[in-house]
Amino acid sequence: WFLLKNEQFKLRDTLYYLPSVDSITSEKLAIVLKDNCTKKSDTAFVTIRLQQSVKISTNYKDTVLCNGNNLKLKAKGTGGNAAKYQWQWKDLNQNSIISKSDSLSIKATQNTIIQLVLVNGCLSDTSTFNLYVNPPLKGAILFNRGNLYDTTICYGKSLKLFSTGKGGTGSGYNYKWYLDKTLLSSADTLNFSTSNFYTSSGGTKTLSLILKDNCTNGSDSVSRFIKVIPGPLSDFSWGNACNKTKIPFVFTGSLAALPVTTKFAWHYPDGDSSNIQNPSKLLSQGGKNKVTLVLRSSNGCNDAITKNVDVKQEATANF
Repeated sequence: WFLLKNEQFKLRDTLYYLPSVDSITSEKLAIVLKDNCTKKSDTAFVTIRLQQSVKISTNYKDTVLCNGNNLKLKAKGTGGNAAKYQWQWKDLNQNSIISKSDSLSIKATQNTIIQLVLVNGCLSDTSTFNLYVNPPLKGAILFNRGNLYDTTICYGKSLKLFSTGKGGTGSGYNYKWYLDKTLLSSADTLNFSTSNFYTSSGGTKTLSLILKDNCTNGSDSVSRFIKVIPGPLSDFSWGNACNKTKIPFVFTGSLAALPVTTKFAWHYPDGDSSNIQNPSKLLSQGGKNKVTLVLRSSNGCNDAITKNVDVKQEATANF
């Protein structure tokens, strides 16, 4: 064996050879075979070329994505023989291979460190970057006492509801309130009046809040059962209000159907009271008189209303 350059002989059938200088891109070796009989020897040649270094030419920077969105990347390399490139994408947090091609497509669900390796024979290049994922969306339904859970409420009552959002981009939240499948509101608050959404006999429906943020792929939803039980609604009217004649009061509200029973309690400014449905009462004090009607049902539902009764001075005849 010898280098054509300097005819360095190695008189063995096997050659262990280290290329002489890194800067040399090509070296040519020859092997000459002789025996002690044949007059003409035989020669074979071997060319050793320095393999070009490979490099990942795509520059990957740390990336922030919304939860559930897809990360799609395509890598490019330079140097060596592109037809023999071997690619490997790896999730370093999970120590798992997530792709073996020049392309990567994954759904962003959690923070991770991604490593890309390009191999071409004995040479390789590595690139590493961080994938940061916004937290998943988390919605909540609140009222003045805290979180709203499955709730039983009397007919005619209202709930002032508030919504909160967390996760995602942290701002720009979109809210949708649904009762069963009916859209009630797109605001962040909801005045939930049972008399608007239920009949007087009550029932159970599902109140849902859907939270989005224009970035996260998907949404978060919170659902609560709202059970409405029959309850009374206080209201009344009155006839002529004069200070020397009893005023007739007429109940104009509504009562829960039997077997629920309801008790009446009328309260007058002079401290007097009555428990009949349609009483009459003398209010001798002229001007505004506050009259209150309280209804108490046997199922625990109550309601009350107060009105100002304008009592006029009754004329006195004389001549």
